[in-house]
Amino acid sequence: MPQFIIERNVVGASRLSPDELADIAAKCNEVVAGLGVPYRWITTYVAGDKLYCVHETDSADTIREHARCGGFPADLVTKITTTIGRPQPGRNRPRQLPVCPPTVGGVYLTTTSSTTPSSP
Repeated sequence: MPQFIIERNVVGASRLSPDELADIAAKCNEVVAGLGVPYRWITTYVAGDKLYCVHETDSADTIREHARCGGFPADLVTKITTTIGRPQPGRNRPRQLPVCPPTVGGVYLTTTSSTTPSSP
């Protein structure tokens, strides 16, 4: 099944609390369950004022329907054609923090620590 990356403009996204992100995840899962078509939310990256989501489903139209039903923006929906690279063990390793109860799909918030030195 095709995968898509969805760019969502959300002012202040990187300042959302774990509880706010959990609410978004719960709503996402609720909408997925009600779509009635094969649909899988793979992950979401939070960066600045954007959410970048990777979903798997039959078409970009289904992604847009998910966004409409959930009240989420879907500013850009692009089919993923190729994936390159692979995770490097031990380098910038993510830390898993539970943010949703298992009844909402066992969603986890993944954070990474910055390895960039801060300027004085």
